[in-house]
Amino acid sequence: MSGSEPAYKGAYVMLGGKGRYQPTILSILKYVKSSARISRLKLIEYAGPLGAQSKRPSNSSVESSMKTLFHMHFLEDDDGIVSIGRNGEDYLQLEGAQRNRFLAEQLILTYTMYREVLGAFARGAPLTAGAIQDKTLGNAGWATPRQVEIRVDWLRECDCLRDLGSGEHVITDFGRTVAKDFPPLT
Repeated sequence: MSGSEPAYKGAYVMLGGKGRYQPTILSILKYVKSSARISRLKLIEYAGPLGAQSKRPSNSSVESSMKTLFHMHFLEDDDGIVSIGRNGEDYLQLEGAQRNRFLAEQLILTYTMYREVLGAFARGAPLTAGAIQDKTLGNAGWATPRQVEIRVDWLRECDCLRDLGSGEHVITDFGRTVAKDFPPLT
């Protein structure tokens, strides 16, 4: 697998909240695919209610969530007109474990420190995001506890991690396979 450094440091949460990232991604991709020409603003208007848990998120929050889909080439923007990107088409064709694997790979290849976070869990013991930040990423000055939490959330969404409650997570068998294929770069 690729050993090159990913392009982006910052990761974003997805609309819909924990446990709803992939259904939200599917909804957005299907909406864009069914639209002949959709502006970025129209996409933000559509996606906003997907993130509503108690109130509609701001347009800037929706735009931040969308950045993840643009960074991973699930969506493409051509002068303000949004279309399905090369990875979005592939994602729509997959289901179950294949879809989880594809999403995990895209996160690892697009954003920094996913390999390292998954590698920390592969060592075996249940961990919290704070423990990973302290022990594994302490020398990566940009890696705030929130950035580690976001990575843990995404890896859980891909079935690489299982939530034990009280903030602790463990790696799944599937996560071990992904960690083996994508060892830490640092």
